Amino acid sequence: MNKIILPLSKPLVRTYLYDAYPLSILAAQNDSYMSWLLSNYIQLNINHDFVEKHDLFLEFYGPQAMDSPFLRTQHLSWKFLSTIDIDLFIYLERALNDQNYFHCIVDEFFIPNTVFYQQRHFMHDCLIYGYDHSLRLFYGLNYNKDQLLENFTIDYDLFKSAIENNFLSPKEAHWADIVRLYKYKDYANYPINYNLIKFLLTEYLNGKNTIDACHRFEIPRPERDYGIKIFDILLEYLDCLIFDKHSDQLDTYFDTRVTNLLLEHKNLMLKRLAYLSNLGIQTNDLFQQYTSTYNLCKTNLNLSIKYNLTFNKKILLRIKDNLQKIKEDDLSILSTLINRL
Repeated sequence: MNKIILPLSKPLVRTYLYDAYPLSILAAQNDSYMSWLLSNYIQLNINHDFVEKHDLFLEFYGPQAMDSPFLRTQHLSWKFLSTIDIDLFIYLERALNDQNYFHCIVDEFFIPNTVFYQQRHFMHDCLIYGYDHSLRLFYGLNYNKDQLLENFTIDYDLFKSAIENNFLSPKEAHWADIVRLYKYKDYANYPINYNLIKFLLTEYLNGKNTIDACHRFEIPRPERDYGIKIFDILLEYLDCLIFDKHSDQLDTYFDTRVTNLLLEHKNLMLKRLAYLSNLGIQTNDLFQQYTSTYNLCKTNLNLSIKYNLTFNKKILLRIKDNLQKIKEDDLSILSTLINRL
C-alpha cells in the first residue's frame, strides 16, 4: 500500500491534545460513542498552587477519551521502541495500514507552521493519521502557530528528527516517553449510564473527588481542587491579575485555555441535556436556562482574548462577574437535573 489517510473529524474537546486526538478519531466514525462521552466528561479539576507552579491548569477529570470502550489503545515506550532494530517508517506505515493512529511526543522545532518551528526546542503531542509513501509524507494533526487545531503534512526525514530529538527524561516529564496507538472498535457498545451521570454531577456540585478516595491507582494530587470549587481558584487567579499580585511569578497574559475549556464543558452539558431529553427525561427548560450559561462562557472566552490584546483590567472584572453567575447557574440548574434523573 502506497498511501492511506485514516478519518478524523472535529472533536468536541480540543483545549488539550490528549482529549482532542482520540475524540477526533471517535467523531469521524458515528455518534455511538456519545453515550459514553456524555456519561463521563462532567468532573473538572484545577491546581490551586498556580503561583508556585507559574501555571494555571484546568482540565476534565476522570476517564479520558483514550480510555473509551470504543478505542483499542496500546501504550508503548518511545525509549524502548528506539532501542529496537526497526525502521521507523516501516513501523509507522504498517501501523497505519492496520488502522492504527499514532500518538507520540515530538520536538516542535522540526514541525512546520507551529509556534516553535525553527525557533525553540519544545516537546509536545503529535498525531499521525496517514502517509504517502511515494511522496514520503506523513499526515498529522497539531496546533498551528495560531494555536488552532490543524491538519498538516511533514516529510519523513523531518518527522524522524522531531520524534528522535526527545530530550526530556522520564523523570523530568513521564508523558514524554509515551507512544500510543489508537484503533477504532466498531463492535463496541456503551448505553447511557444514568447512575454515573448522577454520581459525577453530585461530585461536581459538592466539589469532591470521592471516586479516588481508596487510592486505587495512585494517591490523588493534593494540589488539585474539584468541581464547583474551580470557580474559587479562577476568581483568585483573576484577583492576582487585577491587583498585580505575584506579578513576578505569574504571566501578565490571561490563560485562554481556561475560558476555552469552560466553554467546552458547558457545550457538553448542553448536549447531555438534549440527549437526555431525547430519552424521555424532562430537560427542555434546563436546556434553555443553560444556553444562557453557555453564552456567558462564550463571552468570557472572547473577553479573555480581548484582554490579552489590550490589558484593560476592566475586562477582567467583567470576566469575574460572569464567572460568579456561571457558578450560580451550575449550582441551580445541575441540582435540578440530578433530582430528575
